[in-house]
Amino acid sequence: MLQGPGCLNYSLVLKIWDSAPRNSVSETNAFIMKCHKEALQEIIGSEIGIQGFSDLALGMLKFSGNAQYRKKHFLLFHGTILLQLDIRLVEELLLIPSRQPRYRQGRSHEEFLTNLNVPPRTIKEALQKSWNAEEELKNVPFEKIDRLVRKQYSTDEWNFKF
Repeated sequence: MLQGPGCLNYSLVLKIWDSAPRNSVSETNAFIMKCHKEALQEIIGSEIGIQGFSDLALGMLKFSGNAQYRKKHFLLFHGTILLQLDIRLVEELLLIPSRQPRYRQGRSHEEFLTNLNVPPRTIKEALQKSWNAEEELKNVPFEKIDRLVRKQYSTDEWNFKF
């Protein structure tokens, strides 16, 4: 899990099974969102809802967006949890997406997003417990990550391809 300014990013790499709950995109979303909802609800003390395909929300306010990428035998599921993000800055810097979940109801970022205002360590511990993630990743490929950021993910071609 990586912590950015006001948010926490996480990634799960999971084996795809021939049977539920990881054999389809929608079943995987439902399975992982349910796990995260239960883990976070325990520490938040408020009802967390699963909205859209893969968002977590307090009421109708989104605090976590998630996505997955699938190959033949494994999937990458990743997301962001807003903790103390300056949502006004999101409003200033990000365009309103052309595709929106129905529950967004055309609202601006400021009207649609919320922060959990929970210490990052508390969220990390809850998710680690939920996934029985007891070992730290030892050999993080930092050089490869840096190269991908420089050559792909920080380029205008990548970021403005839509």
